[in-house]
Amino acid sequence: MHHPETETQATEDTSANSHHISKFIKNTIGMVFMFGACIVVCHMFGWMP
Repeated sequence: MHHPETETQATEDTSANSHHISKFIKNTIGMVFMFGACIVVCHMFGWMP
C-alpha cells in the first residue's frame, strides 16, 4: 500500500530536523566565537596568564 501523505510528512520532519541542526550548529559556533573573543580580551588586558 502506498500513502503519499505519510511520505510528505516524513519529508517535512526531515527538513525541520535539518533546520534545527543548522540552528544548533550556528548557536554553538556563536558560543565558541564569544568564548574565544573573551579569552583574547582577557589576554590583552593581562587578566589571564
